[in-house]
Amino acid sequence: MEIYYVIIVGILFLLAISDLVVGVANDAANFIGSAVGSKAATFKVILAVASLGVVVGAMSANGMMEVARSGIFNPTMFYFNEIMLIFLTAMLADIILLDLFNTYGFPTSTTISLIFELMGAAVAITVMKIVNTADLTMADLGTFLNTSRIVTIVSSIFASVIVGFIAAAVIQYFVRLSFTFKLHKTQKYFGAIWGGICVTMILYFIVFKGMKDFLRDGYPELFTYLTANQGFLMIASFIIIAVLLQSLYWLFRVNALKFIVLMGTFALAMAFAGNDLVNFIGVPVAGLNSFQLYQEAGAPDPGTFQMLGMSGRAEAPKIILFASGLVMILALWFSKKARNVTKMTVDLSRQDTGIERFGSTPLSRSIVKMFTGLDEWLTKVIPKKLNRKISRRFRPSKKAEELQQGAAFDMLRASVNLMVASALIAFATSLRLPLSTTYITFMVAMGSSLSDGAWGRDSAVYRVTGMFSVIGGWFFTAIAASSIAFSVGMILYFGGPFGIAGMLILVAFLMWHTSKIHKRREKSAAKVEKSFIVSKDEAENIHKIASDTLCTSLQKMETMYSETIDALSKESIRKLEAVRRDLSDIRDETKLMKNNLNLTIQAFNDKQLENMHYYVQAVNYLREVSFALKSFIEVSFAHTNNKHKPLVSEQQAELAELNQRVVTFLGMVKHHIATENFQTVEESLAYEQDIVQYIESINKNQMKRVKNGYCGTKNSLLYSAILTNSRNLLLFTSLLLKAQRDFLRSSE
Repeated sequence: MEIYYVIIVGILFLLAISDLVVGVANDAANFIGSAVGSKAATFKVILAVASLGVVVGAMSANGMMEVARSGIFNPTMFYFNEIMLIFLTAMLADIILLDLFNTYGFPTSTTISLIFELMGAAVAITVMKIVNTADLTMADLGTFLNTSRIVTIVSSIFASVIVGFIAAAVIQYFVRLSFTFKLHKTQKYFGAIWGGICVTMILYFIVFKGMKDFLRDGYPELFTYLTANQGFLMIASFIIIAVLLQSLYWLFRVNALKFIVLMGTFALAMAFAGNDLVNFIGVPVAGLNSFQLYQEAGAPDPGTFQMLGMSGRAEAPKIILFASGLVMILALWFSKKARNVTKMTVDLSRQDTGIERFGSTPLSRSIVKMFTGLDEWLTKVIPKKLNRKISRRFRPSKKAEELQQGAAFDMLRASVNLMVASALIAFATSLRLPLSTTYITFMVAMGSSLSDGAWGRDSAVYRVTGMFSVIGGWFFTAIAASSIAFSVGMILYFGGPFGIAGMLILVAFLMWHTSKIHKRREKSAAKVEKSFIVSKDEAENIHKIASDTLCTSLQKMETMYSETIDALSKESIRKLEAVRRDLSDIRDETKLMKNNLNLTIQAFNDKQLENMHYYVQAVNYLREVSFALKSFIEVSFAHTNNKHKPLVSEQQAELAELNQRVVTFLGMVKHHIATENFQTVEESLAYEQDIVQYIESINKNQMKRVKNGYCGTKNSLLYSAILTNSRNLLLFTSLLLKAQRDFLRSSE
């Protein structure tokens, strides 16, 4: 029996490694998002700084470990076999949940997931304990849970969200009011002072809050000295850092903001590891402590051995903390999912408008309307002269050097994000409250971007929707975590060793499957962005980029058109579903290409802009071709999926001929664009008119079939839609060809 629990402890630590990987992938956005978004340094430098912070934070994370074993449920109420089942359930549920969220690039709270997974697992085992115990009823369920602690933790998380948002918004407003967006002028006067304030505050929360337990337990004399001289040390720190930064600026033009951002990244990574490490290894450490207590008691019957020794303070061996830090660093460097989650946070807080990841909802529109009205009222109340002065200080600079190329926001805002977030998390760690670093860093980023004017009229409604979507995702995390943990707990309870083996196989399969999904999504996204976002360096090759893009898109559309006609004739719903999935990629590509027109146009010089309207036309026509293809595919899918009568043999023959002609025409168009040879373009356009005439002729055949009662209503509607969308596809492809021809000729 003892070997059985040795295996369970081993499984817990193996799962902990996987949990660290998927957990860091989710939480990486929390501590590198600001540095990445502001382009404070290269990605590798940012990762190196964050890695150092992770190691230091991991080594000082011991104070949070008891949350996993006694913070959510009362361990003394359970027997050894029951508590080991709770821990194993929570770990399995955590990996399933976090991996799914990471795959789709949606940040969630690892703290929320841990709390509700432990609660769901404890409820599952408690329910079975009550069912099998005569003197217990469902009314006793609350005595098994540490409800007061759960309420405190959840309340602190939501309080931190409000505090983080408001604090970031207020601080960012006054900081921007002081610095304005013209950092090249203001930072040489205020940069060192702001650096001294930020770094001193960060050091205060690192040393006196984040590392309080570590210093008090390991270096008591040093801790006593630091505590006794706290005020003096803070003043001295401010003066030394401010003077140092100002001197570095005068001598070497060192950017103080860059130093602040990198220092803040270190602090936030350290605070993250110190606060969130319990989310990943707290459960396995608690399982190890339980097994050690079981062994010390002489390995009695696991079904009768009560876990009375689990109510004390938890301590994780230093080697486990250090190893966990190393795993987190490896995940940080090599997990591509981490970059996916980071991208969402950066997108929602970027300074400029552009492609928005979210749409609008009635709630977001109502909120934007309310604040727009408030802004209009304040504009009327505040004296016009004062209002103009404030507005000028919040007017974004047009100088290229103010914002690093490709940056979502400047380093001034990044410094505010990092200072506020690291301070809140370190303070919570000192109180042994497992806050959600995702909650805090995300809401801090939203608060600062709001004050910074990033939520303009063109983007506010989408940013609000995105913010509520992420927050809604956290609420969903709580429901999903408890539900998944409860279900897994029941499976393990009734399945025993076979249930454990089955769940391990399921987890491995899910991670393999989601990895494939992520790779496919990443490959598609990378290809789209590479093809359509044109920088100034690529502007000289726009003709080549445009030709390659158009040819690739037309080739995909040609394939989908042919496959749809073939699948429709064979009534293959599976093939039609595959075509629909491929179509979504085409639609995303053409949408991104069209939405990025402003960015593309900005990359051109004045001479190139004279013929840019032809390129815009080509992009718009390509989008219209995709719309025609979408309607064609959707009507074919709906007809087949609803099990309506298939096409008659005459219709199949006509569409086969139409398909051959359309494919031939699209091949001509691709050849013209790819070779940039338009000498025979009139012949191709004439062939397109021949196809249109053929469509009219087979449309007359269809009318005769309807007249003779040979085809029903559904058949007639389908055939009419196919012909109409085919005609539209040909029309806009012809217009696309003409626009690309004119674009290339006018550029010669």
